[in-house]
Amino acid sequence: IWFTLGSAYFSEAKYLQSVNALEKGLDLEPGNTAAHFDLGNAYYRLNRYQQAIEEYEAAVDFDSQFWPAINNIGLVFYEMGDLNSAIDYWEQSLNVSDEEPEPTLAIAVARYAANINRPEAIESATAALERDSRYADLDFLAENLWGTRLLSATEVMFGTPGLQEVISRL
Repeated sequence: IWFTLGSAYFSEAKYLQSVNALEKGLDLEPGNTAAHFDLGNAYYRLNRYQQAIEEYEAAVDFDSQFWPAINNIGLVFYEMGDLNSAIDYWEQSLNVSDEEPEPTLAIAVARYAANINRPEAIESATAALERDSRYADLDFLAENLWGTRLLSATEVMFGTPGLQEVISRL
C-alpha cells in the first residue's frame, strides 16, 4: 500500500509525501526495483540530486536491465551541469535497450547544445522523433522528468529548420 500511496502523492506533485510513503514501503520491501526508481524520481523533483542518483543506482542494482533508471541518472547529471556524465549514462541505457528514443534524443540535444557534431545530433534527434513522435512535445518531456536545462536546450534544437520540418510532419 505504501508504494501505491507514494505513486499517488507523486502524481499530485506532493513529492515530500511521496518520499515518506515510498521510504516506508522500502523499509518493508527493500528489493523493490520500481519503488527505488519512484523514490529517485521524487528526490529528483525535490532537487535532491545525490539522493535521486542513489535510488536510481539501487534500482539498477536490483535489475541491471532497468534502462529507465540508468537514463534518469543521465537526466540528473545534465541538470547538475555534468554533460559528460549525462551522455555516459544515456549511452549506458542504450547499451541495455538500444532502440529507446528518450536517451537517443537526450544525447542528441546535449551534443547539439554543446556544439558537438551538430549535423549528427540532428540526424539522431530525427531518428528518435520518428521512432516515437511523443518526444517532440516539450510537455511530454517534462512529464518524463526532463529538467529545465535539458528542456531549454531541446527547445533551441527543435527550433532549427531541419527539425521543425521533421516535427511538422509527425
